[in-house]
Amino acid sequence: MKTSTPHRRSVAQRLLRALVAGIVAAITLLVLLVAIAWLLPDATRSAPAQALLDAPPAIDETGNGALLLEGLRAPAGSDSAAFGRARLAHAREHFARADAGPYQPPELPADALPLPDTQALCDPAHGACVERWLAQAAQIVALSDAHRAALDRLDTIVAQPRFQAQMLAHPDAPLTAYGPLAGLLRLRLAEATVAMENDDSARALDILAAQTGFLRRLLAAPDASLIQKMVGTSHLRVHLTVLGEWLHRWPDAVKDAAQLTPLLADASDAELDLRGSIRQEASWMAATMNALRSGQANAVFADDKSPSLLEQLLLPAFYKRDATLNDWATHTAALDAVLAGPHDARLAALQAQNRAFLQDAADYGDLSRALYNPAGRLLLTLATTDYGDYLLRLYDTQAVGRMVALQAALIRDGVGADDIAGRLVVGTPASPQRIGYDAKAHALTWAPLGSQGIVQKPDGGLYVAQLPR
Repeated sequence: MKTSTPHRRSVAQRLLRALVAGIVAAITLLVLLVAIAWLLPDATRSAPAQALLDAPPAIDETGNGALLLEGLRAPAGSDSAAFGRARLAHAREHFARADAGPYQPPELPADALPLPDTQALCDPAHGACVERWLAQAAQIVALSDAHRAALDRLDTIVAQPRFQAQMLAHPDAPLTAYGPLAGLLRLRLAEATVAMENDDSARALDILAAQTGFLRRLLAAPDASLIQKMVGTSHLRVHLTVLGEWLHRWPDAVKDAAQLTPLLADASDAELDLRGSIRQEASWMAATMNALRSGQANAVFADDKSPSLLEQLLLPAFYKRDATLNDWATHTAALDAVLAGPHDARLAALQAQNRAFLQDAADYGDLSRALYNPAGRLLLTLATTDYGDYLLRLYDTQAVGRMVALQAALIRDGVGADDIAGRLVVGTPASPQRIGYDAKAHALTWAPLGSQGIVQKPDGGLYVAQLPR
């Protein structure tokens, strides 16, 4: 029996009507949810959230090495401080505008001071460099002579009593460029090693002491950015391992030197403190969150500042800016509190706070939470960073300092191989891990706590302080 055509049409019409009704119901529900989300009010911005957004004061230029770093490329014979001041002022003026977009720094003049290419020089971040530097002595002397003006400017930066980089509360604000500083520090350290070989240990140790003191000031600055903190700790670790190489190769010239005591001073609480750096990071992220409002949504991620109609409709409904900022400020304050605790408890407390914050932001267990600020809460989960590895890198530098201090003490006291095990010390109060001893290599060792990147990872995965045989 054949089904009638009218019956088939009737079934098809009913299915079509049901489909249309379902689509209409879904659209109606979606519109209703958007309307509800739109009507839900944003929170009142808290004082801590506003504090994250407040523009930091202009940097104090007196005795500030960061100002001179900005002026490092000033033409030879010109005022490098004035050059740096003008570049910083250009950035401040740009971001003082309400409609400030991507920043282009001023072009360097044609006669800008050239910087040495140190890529061919051994990098002590990877491992031992003293022997290779001595083999490169002629190249090092030639580079130093050709770039004496840049090295003189480095010495002036290093001699300043403080280093405070400019901070601007804007997601597009430029970061301080530490690359030129890194190259010059390496060249100066290589030059000092050549001086050690030429029996000028006093000059070599003076250079090492000056640069090490500068790096400690970089680390201890209360307002240091996270980048500055990591630059300081990685270069300080390099300088300490080079000192360890000097102790091995020239023990008699180094072990009783007057400069050795301040060089091997244990890390201070200020050097190991991440609170100021995390506040700087939190302020940058708060500036990004603050820019994500209707009319400026695209400004953070693209050059087009004109939001689409869909963004204008959905952003106010699902992104409550001040509620997001308030939650972020609360999390920042909690991180600040746990990082004020004892060193042996900081890492666990830091990670526990991160987990709790992420779990709360991701909890969509009821409809009211699912509707209220879902975009903001997603942004909070993306913005949350595990600062544990940064903390461990600081502790690794402290441990390397203690390892080299132990190396110096063992050399000075004439301790034999059989007695070294009894002299080994804990590398850092944040961990029970002790300095190791490799009897075969007759060397002290430290296994890094932090998960080092490719560039920072030492040869063999260990920091080593060789003992003379």
